[in-house]
Parts: sequence; C-alpha cells; structure tokens
Amino acid sequence: MTLASTLCGLLTKAAQTGHTQPWRLPQGLQVRVAARPARLCVWREAGVWTPGEAAEREGHTCAGALGWSDYLLSWQGRYLIVTQVEPLLEAQA
Repeated sequence: MTLASTLCGLLTKAAQTGHTQPWRLPQGLQVRVAARPARLCVWREAGVWTPGEAAEREGHTCAGALGWSDYLLSWQGRYLIVTQVEPLLEAQA
C-alpha cells in the first residue's frame, strides 16, 4: 500500500465516521487523520521532532501524497498540523 492510498483511505473513513483515524508508519512517524476540515496531525514519539525544516518536510510529503496543493502547516506543542485550505466557491452570476 502506498502512502497516498493509505492517507486517502484514512481521510475517507474519517469523513464517513466523524472520528479521527490514527496510523503509524514503519519508520515511527505517527499520523492522525481528520475530516471537516481535512487535516493531519503528525508527530514522532522517538528521535528528533522539533519545529523546523526536517519535521515540516514530513508534513509536506503527506500533503503531497494526498494531492493537496494548498495547505497550511502549524505547530501545536509537539504536533505538526497540516490543514487543507478549501478553495473558495466562486459566486455564480
């Protein structure tokens, strides 16, 4: 299973159930997927995990796997939050 298919499946399940969906990659990265708004909570229990380029690269990788081109990264304590920015609906004339 690829990162993209796994995250897409978790996002779908989160949207259907209304509950966050946890997942752990083999290298120790942990992800909690939520819907409405679509967002990921990313962290590591072991190793270096601090705000900065290396940790944020993990967030960019996950967002890219989901096909998100417009998203925000923010830190809440030790958690990196990746939130998809919803496109604005254009007013129809």
